[in-house]
Amino acid sequence: CAIWFDKGGCEGSCISSYDNCTDKDGLYFTFSPVLPKLDVDVSKWQQQFNNYGRYFYDPVTGLISTEEKYLFGEAFAWDPDRRTSCRVYGLDRNGNAPELVNSVKIYVWDQFAENEYCDDNNYDFAIAILTLNNEGDDCPSVGSLVSGMVSQCDVDKPVSDVKITFDNGEQFINILNGTDGLYKANLADDNYSVVASKHEDGIYGLTTLDLVLIQKHILGIKQVEDVCKYAAMDVNGDGRVSAADILKARRLILGVLPAEMDWRFLDEAYINNNSEVSNFDLKKAYTKNISVSNGMTLDNTNFTGVRSGDVNLSGYGMESRNGKIVNILIDNEQLREGNEYEIPVYAGELEDIYGAQFTMGIKGLDILSIKPGILDVNSNNYNIVNNNLVFSWNNATAINNNGNSPLFTLVVKSNINGDLINVLNINDNIAKPEVYSGKELEISDLKLEFRNADLNYTLFQNEPNPFSETTKIGFILPEDSQYNLTIYDLSGRIVKEFNLEGKAGYNTLKVSKKEIGLSGVYYYRLESGNFTDTKKMIILK
Repeated sequence: CAIWFDKGGCEGSCISSYDNCTDKDGLYFTFSPVLPKLDVDVSKWQQQFNNYGRYFYDPVTGLISTEEKYLFGEAFAWDPDRRTSCRVYGLDRNGNAPELVNSVKIYVWDQFAENEYCDDNNYDFAIAILTLNNEGDDCPSVGSLVSGMVSQCDVDKPVSDVKITFDNGEQFINILNGTDGLYKANLADDNYSVVASKHEDGIYGLTTLDLVLIQKHILGIKQVEDVCKYAAMDVNGDGRVSAADILKARRLILGVLPAEMDWRFLDEAYINNNSEVSNFDLKKAYTKNISVSNGMTLDNTNFTGVRSGDVNLSGYGMESRNGKIVNILIDNEQLREGNEYEIPVYAGELEDIYGAQFTMGIKGLDILSIKPGILDVNSNNYNIVNNNLVFSWNNATAINNNGNSPLFTLVVKSNINGDLINVLNINDNIAKPEVYSGKELEISDLKLEFRNADLNYTLFQNEPNPFSETTKIGFILPEDSQYNLTIYDLSGRIVKEFNLEGKAGYNTLKVSKKEIGLSGVYYYRLESGNFTDTKKMIILK
């Protein structure tokens, strides 16, 4: 790190920093005349700091970079607590070693005091000669070679972009593996604890069905026997399986927490020696302890991993669906602005319910509460996100549905005048609509159906509008039928056309800016049977 070169005088033989306007403990130290631009893409910087405890930035532009580039010497790290940038001297992407003698510029900055006495944006630099030591125990490049493979549990496919961390009690050595899942590291003689980690955006594979499986395991109704699936239950990463994991998983499904997850990686050797869940210690399985000496080679430091929360491994495409559709039934009624309504929600043709989840569009309504019915629903089972009601409920034992009693009741206040059928719709914007039933926990798709209502052709305004990436166009068809949706510009030129089969009721069509082209004003027209309607949409730059 740059601050390490500030030795405090050394009788004139080394760097000593000072500034007329900034105290010594307020100075900044870098390897280039650029500081990280933390005011650009603030949320990305914050997420990076939350993950790594420091920032990675481009030494030329100051913009956000990655840990991978830092480890290859292509980016710098910024440590805000110590007010210094750090860099790595090691093998580059092509396996080339750095020069052993390097001329390094060390920049020292003040805190940019804007007043009549001090100059803003003031820095100076000194040149230091850095000699890299490639001899002895303090240089990992001539130590012992440790290598291994990181793969997915149960399918034995490689997992890439995994960070392997070696900790000898004094420092952390981080290595990223490749697309083939392999990694290798040269380590000095010592004892190390080794862990593998990977953080990613999205909650791939996590559904309410996983909550059912976790709850059944905790209560001893049906315990998981696969150690990888057991590790997937550790959603909060504390090394055990408890109700806290269900709570966090549900908050992820509902969109209460950011949609991001960690993998759980297990030491393969520990699994081989402890294959039974009954005596499996997750905390021990997460860490592998090794000892290296005398230039030895360890080539079996392998880890196998699973996404946290994905207990049934649906993120691997291993989930089976029964192809059935279960209807959520709601009675249509006329809405008046400012009035409050209780809307019972029923389910048809369904017995032995263990869980359900869905996203319901509710634009024009305020959800005041949800009253329990045959499902014991409370405020922890739903969330409101961007005019969507996101719902997730599960139970360890089956709930019988006779179709005559409501599953639950929505208590709402209307902000519009109109029919309920034109307001509520089931979509997959956040939680995919599905229900889990029967002893084998069969997965069925959910569809919203209105009773006591005559369906009419209706074309809705796209949402969001204006948009910059993607938008969804909603419409109602009175029966299963073919439809044509055409998008054209102000001159009448057709830029995109869809000819598809629609279902009776509410339908959505997702459209991206890439499919249309340039930003600007466009029109979209729906044609089905004798019905035609047109609306306007706007694409932002």
